Amino acid sequence: MNVLMLGRERHLVDASTAIIEENGFRATGVTRDDEAFALLDTGQFTAVVVGSGVEFASRPPVKQHAAPHGTVVLEARRTPMPAAAGLLFTHPAPDAARTPWRHSE
Repeated sequence: MNVLMLGRERHLVDASTAIIEENGFRATGVTRDDEAFALLDTGQFTAVVVGSGVEFASRPPVKQHAAPHGTVVLEARRTPMPAAAGLLFTHPAPDAARTPWRHSE
């Protein structure tokens, strides 16, 4: 299986393609839409992974270039921090945490 990885940050694209390859697939990573479109138009990819940093406006064209070849589009999406996690920041810190640290000699 040949997988195309589209992301915005080169280091994340490289890390993602490495994981894909470690799992027995061939992977190509790109950071620009025009590169992805040209590669998708070859029909050589079974799937394209769209990273969470790829703008929502870029996603429909990816699907349009993938569809004629039956390429599966897998979209990552950023998820907001759960509301419960925000509670960690809404309560005052214990007194010890609010006491300024002073160096003692």
